[in-house]
Amino acid sequence: MRKFSFILILCLSTVLAKAQVPEDGYTPAGPSNQNFIMGSKFTLYDVENNFVPGVAGVFSYVLYEKGENQSFSVGTNLGLAASFSNIGSLVHIDAPVLLQANFGAGSTKFSHIPVGVVVSAGLGNNFLHFFSHNEFSYGPMIDLGVRLEVFQKIYQISGSYMQNLNQDRLYMGPSIVNIGFGAIF
Repeated sequence: MRKFSFILILCLSTVLAKAQVPEDGYTPAGPSNQNFIMGSKFTLYDVENNFVPGVAGVFSYVLYEKGENQSFSVGTNLGLAASFSNIGSLVHIDAPVLLQANFGAGSTKFSHIPVGVVVSAGLGNNFLHFFSHNEFSYGPMIDLGVRLEVFQKIYQISGSYMQNLNQDRLYMGPSIVNIGFGAIF
């Protein structure tokens, strides 16, 4: 699976590097207007019908911007969740690769709209350590979020769903759900 993820990332980067600027006004985010979307959020991961608390970093590189209120980016919501009890410990790492469409608040540095939406799709990758057992899962993933500007800060509420394609799973179910709340810098 690691080879598959590496090949997918390599193919995406090759396609995106060769992309031409269309005539409808989209401009590539290059050295003159290079833009990153970054943030952090508190998350809850559904692992075997138990919500496990965690934190995630939001990292995206903007590929195209159209005007002040639309952008398209590639990135990840790198997450870490942990739960400890008298029966054992659970550590969950989430590292998806996502293509994102951003509209409104938080889509560009210059957006002045107080409400925004982010729609993401890509490949989800998860690692779980539970009862001295390691498990890896992967599969298609979607992530939907709403961004709100409050007192000149942008906050995001989001939820994601991943279909687990790993047939050898023991602890992770057929799907992985995540909800989160955080801020975009």
